[in-house]
Amino acid sequence: MATTRDAPSADRIAGALEARRDELVTVALEAIRARLPVYRDADTDLIEDVAGHIRTHHDFLCDVLRRGRPAEPGELGFVARHAALRARRGFALVDFLEAFRCYHHVVWEAMLESVREMHAPADEALATAGSVLGYVDLATTESSAAFLEAQQLLLADSDRVRRDLLEDLLEGRDPATAAALAAAHEAGLDPGAGCVLVAAVPTAPPADDDGALRRAANALAAAIRGRTAPLAVTRHGEIVLVRAVAPGERPALVAPLARACAAAATQPLALAVGVSTIQDGTGTLGDASRSAASRARAASCRSRS
Repeated sequence: MATTRDAPSADRIAGALEARRDELVTVALEAIRARLPVYRDADTDLIEDVAGHIRTHHDFLCDVLRRGRPAEPGELGFVARHAALRARRGFALVDFLEAFRCYHHVVWEAMLESVREMHAPADEALATAGSVLGYVDLATTESSAAFLEAQQLLLADSDRVRRDLLEDLLEGRDPATAAALAAAHEAGLDPGAGCVLVAAVPTAPPADDDGALRRAANALAAAIRGRTAPLAVTRHGEIVLVRAVAPGERPALVAPLARACAAAATQPLALAVGVSTIQDGTGTLGDASRSAASRARAASCRSRS
């Protein structure tokens, strides 16, 4: 098959796409917002970033068509910044890729219009189409990898923030950083808020230590969620949850925790759990942690005996 270097139609198609750049970017952006609510509801700054992302892709695709050789992974580094921004905003990978597919559909239709208008020879048109498809395939792969890497970095950073916040609370300190303060607010653990601490320890070492504990922590947190999600941390082979308690609330935690532990045991990860009394504020969480952990360890010993 002819390459784009052998196909003069590729240069003319690139020129036609360049001439319609602003129009095609606008059409793609409208398609993205019409199809995906997460983009439709986005603020002005994010929408401008999306438009900039489309423009960069469009310019680079036109350059690839003109030069007659495929794009290299290293040339798509610009994708990482946009992927990181979407990940920080809580976007899903499927939405990030669907937005790119919207642009791909628009530029593909524009390319077909150009081919028809210039009556390009079939072999040249096919070579150009192959170049566009190759670019889309590589860009999709690089976009997926960049987005997943951004999510992993965010998750690692979030875990660190939650651990640091828990250490501050157990030592009776106020959150030490803005990120920790935000995490405390998200968990409903504002100054003076009532709370209860849950400690859970495996009755036997899990096969997949950190992964199994993290999944179990998420399950326990979901089981006892109140108006806000509890602060959930895995550390030193145990799970610690701090759940905010509204004034006058007396949460019934035993039954939902028992159900969550029963579900975890089927994975398998048997847990022993200890629950503190309700604390009038976060200042006494150090003592509450020691009490709950002692109960959990005692329950674990009884389960092994």
